[in-house]
Amino acid sequence: MIKVNGISYGWADVDVKIPGLNLVLQEISYDDEQEKEESYGYGYRPRRDTPAYFAAMYLLTADPDTAKRTANCFCRDGIMFGYATTKGISPHGYTLLSAARDIYASGDGVALTDLADGEVIDIEAFCLIINALLIARYGSAALELQQRERQ
Repeated sequence: MIKVNGISYGWADVDVKIPGLNLVLQEISYDDEQEKEESYGYGYRPRRDTPAYFAAMYLLTADPDTAKRTANCFCRDGIMFGYATTKGISPHGYTLLSAARDIYASGDGVALTDLADGEVIDIEAFCLIINALLIARYGSAALELQQRERQ
């Protein structure tokens, strides 16, 4: 069903006319998976005051080398990952950069199987990513967690 100017049309009502050709749409298939690139319409950009922003900032500033390589990414409109310097980056830094990008843009670059594999992601990066995911989920309250006394 398609709605044009307030009028609903079924697929049987939609014809594509090109001079010399008369095409009838039977179905539209969305089975083809393609790479998605974040694009934003006029007036919308991810903001800097969201839990996802703080989680990404937490990861990008976790170690001095990654912080230096991503310092130019922080802009007025949010985080622009294209400004990161990735040439010569360590595997640890690249893991943090990829995880930050995925958390901020709701991507899927760091797979769950990668997190479970100690050879792919070192334990320090794993702990940082888990903390960042907690920040993205619970906001700044995740930073205020305290150990409770056993009773």
